Amino acid sequence: MKIIIVAKPGTAPTALDLKTWRTRGMLGSIIAGFAVSCIGLGFIAAKFTADTRDGALRDVTALRETMVQQQHTLSQFENASRRDMDALALQLGSLQAQATRLNALGQRLTEIGKLGDGEFDFSKPPALGGAEDPAAVSHPIDFDLAGNIAGLRDQFAQQETQLSVIENLLLGRKLETALVPAGYPVNNSYIGSGFGARVDPINGLMESHMGLDFDAAISKLSPVAWWSGRAIVPAMAA
Repeated sequence: MKIIIVAKPGTAPTALDLKTWRTRGMLGSIIAGFAVSCIGLGFIAAKFTADTRDGALRDVTALRETMVQQQHTLSQFENASRRDMDALALQLGSLQAQATRLNALGQRLTEIGKLGDGEFDFSKPPALGGAEDPAAVSHPIDFDLAGNIAGLRDQFAQQETQLSVIENLLLGRKLETALVPAGYPVNNSYIGSGFGARVDPINGLMESHMGLDFDAAISKLSPVAWWSGRAIVPAMAA
């Protein structure tokens, strides 16, 4: 059996006789080399594919670990934010309770001081200014914390102003009361002689007495409570 190979037109063909060992060896070497080349290329391709797949799997695993870590960090942040919001809500609730007590105290001072009705009204919320928005709705404290704090700040400012005015009014009334003589100038005493007409204790005649006589226990350094409208330190009786 022969194999005729024609390389180019017009050239003499080449004949390979398969009966000879030389031809068989050459063809076997060619086939074996081709097979080895195919096996090598297949191994290289398989290894490249495996490396690519392993690299992709490693990348996916790394991304999954990163996502898990980020989710854990986000959960920690959410928990911390929730704790901070709860703490702020507790503090804001405490401040609102204090504002309520201040309102009650201011209302009580208004009643005790007999100030004009409606002049100091601690029951009304402080004025915020601007037109009323009917579409405005109240939100839970977690969602409108800044608004609650701002409103509480305005309420404290209004309370401070009203209490300052009440204090000035009460101090003014106290000063007016202190300027009016009242009580006894000497401790443990009584009026021995009143103001106006009386019998003079010396000559026995009716005369006008232009003052008040206070009788007190006879002792050295009798304690004097008031003198000329000013309070002095009482002296200890001997």
